[in-house]
Amino acid sequence: MKGNYFPVPESRGTIRYAFSDDEKKQKCGLNGEGLKNARHFQYFLNSGSSFGVNIIRHGWMADEYYTENVLTGSSFDIWSCTKSFTSMAFACLIAEESYRISYESELYEIFPEKFQPKDKQRLRITIGQLLDMTSGLRGAANGGIGMGVPYGEGAFEYALGFSENRRGLTCDLLHEPGTNFDYCDANYTLLALAFYHITGQDMRGYLSGRIFQKIGLESVHWDLQGGNGNIGPYTNGHTGLHISTRDLSRVGFLLLNKGMWNETLVLPNLFFQKLQEKNEVNANYGNGFWKNTNHRFISNAPEDTYFMRGYRANRCYVIPSLDMVVTRCGTGPAQWDEEKLLGEIINSII
Repeated sequence: MKGNYFPVPESRGTIRYAFSDDEKKQKCGLNGEGLKNARHFQYFLNSGSSFGVNIIRHGWMADEYYTENVLTGSSFDIWSCTKSFTSMAFACLIAEESYRISYESELYEIFPEKFQPKDKQRLRITIGQLLDMTSGLRGAANGGIGMGVPYGEGAFEYALGFSENRRGLTCDLLHEPGTNFDYCDANYTLLALAFYHITGQDMRGYLSGRIFQKIGLESVHWDLQGGNGNIGPYTNGHTGLHISTRDLSRVGFLLLNKGMWNETLVLPNLFFQKLQEKNEVNANYGNGFWKNTNHRFISNAPEDTYFMRGYRANRCYVIPSLDMVVTRCGTGPAQWDEEKLLGEIINSII
């Protein structure tokens, strides 16, 4: 991000705006007419859902729009974008040397005896493998889709392999840890459980003081899951975070600034070092973020694009080479043309 500008919290104002086409051109290097075309296409294609879109470049809001039933402060469940917040929480935790954990720390060394597995190969699973989706646990490719559990069962019990999901499957270890990529929500449920046992607090409380308050997040809530006879209640590392489009854009702003906010390093350098590491098993995912390596996901976006990706078309794209953040929060649709959205915006660059 160029310059030293950082937006004040929403209750005291908001990010600075480029209102006119001339301002969009001068401040953001974007063609206003091209941005209008992108906006109209989103309304036309996705008007059956509620959503908001923010486009920030060079520290200016170049465009912002919402469906008629959405306010600037309306919060959405951003689903698997929550995983990226879990990644940030662990980077902060690991950077605090007093906790004596690392990305190489083995998960089950953190857990008490009652959580220890019958399958001893699970003992080799590390924090880094859970973050990279290479733990070897059953994921979406093998029927472990989502985290739905039968009534009365707990999400944390399922992730530990102690109970079945709604499909009648247990979260078994199907591959040797570190050798196979399978998108597995249970990885992040285990991370949330580990976080609590390391610190004695939930991630939402930890991040509230460590990041949220420091960058002015005001429209954010993280659900608790479990309890009532099951393990918990704790924040779940893969879902349940509700946030407004503007506040998620603010997080993207932090990422674009390499963790700096008002001359304070809010997110440690360790996080960005880990993010830049190549996941040898899957180059397009790592440390809780999707990556556009070899233009795999979005052919018309730069290769250095990385992003949060949640169900129902929730996204936060960070594009360092273009000094840009594009955020979309909403209720849907489940399937959409994200190349069209980013393509129209990138084509608007003058």
